[in-house]
Amino acid sequence: MIHMDIINGSFELTGALLQLLSIKSILKHKSATGVHWAPVLFFTTWGIWNLAYYPSLEQWFSFAGGVMITITNSIWVVLIIKYRNHERQA
Repeated sequence: MIHMDIINGSFELTGALLQLLSIKSILKHKSATGVHWAPVLFFTTWGIWNLAYYPSLEQWFSFAGGVMITITNSIWVVLIIKYRNHERQA
């Protein structure tokens, strides 16, 4: 089953790397227009769950990828909230 863990972990890590594109875009445009915080918060919460779930299955590659995607999702949530509040104040 270790190969399944490596495949899943690779998806998690790729998702984190792709999430960096969203983070970069928000930072560049100083705007979160067109992005709703709820789906991002849901997937961040799911990622936090996976940080407990993957070790219980001894899926360490998935855990490592899960750590990265949870970090990038958390950053994205913070940026969405920050720039949405900034836009409302303007």
